[in-house]
Amino acid sequence: ILDRFDAEMDDWIDDELFGLDDLDTNVRDLCQTLDLPEGLADRWRDLPPPPVTFDPASRSEAGPDVRATDPPHREGSG
Repeated sequence: ILDRFDAEMDDWIDDELFGLDDLDTNVRDLCQTLDLPEGLADRWRDLPPPPVTFDPASRSEAGPDVRATDPPHREGSG
């Protein structure tokens, strides 16, 4: 499933419309594409934070108490 996920993300990133939908819609679409149970898409925000996150702005790792924030919403979406 990780290989399928990687291939799907490669295709999405190459699409000029990538990122125009909200993140919840993207997660729901990806779960459907990967044949994952529909309920997983509704619960992704309830997942615990990853053990280590990477902050590209500071190029450093943060500990488990740092939660990822929603990505910025692009103009023209909504």
